[in-house]
Amino acid sequence: MTESLSCYLCGKDGFKKREGKVRDNPNLDIIECLSCGLVFLSSFDHIHKDFYQEARMHGESVDIETWLKDSAWDDDRRFVFLKRVIENKSLL
Repeated sequence: MTESLSCYLCGKDGFKKREGKVRDNPNLDIIECLSCGLVFLSSFDHIHKDFYQEARMHGESVDIETWLKDSAWDDDRRFVFLKRVIENKSLL
């Protein structure tokens, strides 16, 4: 599946399959570029123009300020986890 892919960031074609699975689609592989380290899915064919508009990830209608307030704890949790990993590194 990875033979015909090119990295979306650096354009190289050397990859490795990463451990793990995609929650919503177990048929997708998680791929890592051996050149730049970008991690992406093996296919985006399942995503169409209106893919996210119909997702209803947070219910029917969500006020952005409420959503930001409700998700702040998770943003903080992720930051604490990643802080030691990204310290003194360049981040895109």
